[in-house]
Amino acid sequence: MIATLFRRIIIAIPTLLFLSLVVFALLELTPGDVALAVLDESASEEQIEMMREELGLNDYFLERYFNYIGGLLRADMGKSVRTERPVIDEIKVRLPYTLALLGSGIFLGTIMGMSIGALSAAKHGTAWDTLITAFISIGMATPVFWLALLLVDLFAMKLHWVNVFGANSAKDLILPAVCTAFTLVPGV
Repeated sequence: MIATLFRRIIIAIPTLLFLSLVVFALLELTPGDVALAVLDESASEEQIEMMREELGLNDYFLERYFNYIGGLLRADMGKSVRTERPVIDEIKVRLPYTLALLGSGIFLGTIMGMSIGALSAAKHGTAWDTLITAFISIGMATPVFWLALLLVDLFAMKLHWVNVFGANSAKDLILPAVCTAFTLVPGV
C-alpha cells in the first residue's frame, strides 16, 4: 500500500507541473495587459511600465514560470491585486469556509447516496427502484451550476431562508452543501 501511494505521488508531481505550465501558458495568451488591469486607464506610461517591472511582466516566459513555481514552493503567492494583501493570507481567511463546505457536502452526499442505494436495493424491481434510478440519472445529467441557480432563486431570493452572499451561519452552508452532495450521490 505504501509503495502504491509513493508511486502515485511520484506520478502526481510531473502531472501537476505539466498542468501548471499549461495554465500559466494559457494565462499568458489571454488578451489584455495585467499592469493596465491593476492600474486604471488614466495611468501614465511610466506608471504602467513600473507596474510591469514590479509584477515581473518584463521577464521571459520561462523565468516568470520558474519564479511562480519557486514562489508556490515557498508558499509565497504574491500580493492580491484587489486587496494588496498577501495571497496566502487571503487563502487562510477563506480556507476554513472551504473545508466546512467540502466536509458538509461530502457528509451529506455520503448519507444521501447510502440511503438512496439502500432504498433502491430494498425495493429492487419495484416502482421505487425505477423512480430512484430516474432521480440518479437526472442528477448525473444536471449541471451543478444550474441546480445552484435554481436553489438560490427559490430558497434565497423567493423564500429568503438563506443569504446569497457570505457565510454568516451554518444555515448559509446548506445550499452549497446540497449542490456539492448532489454531484456526489451518483458516485457513492
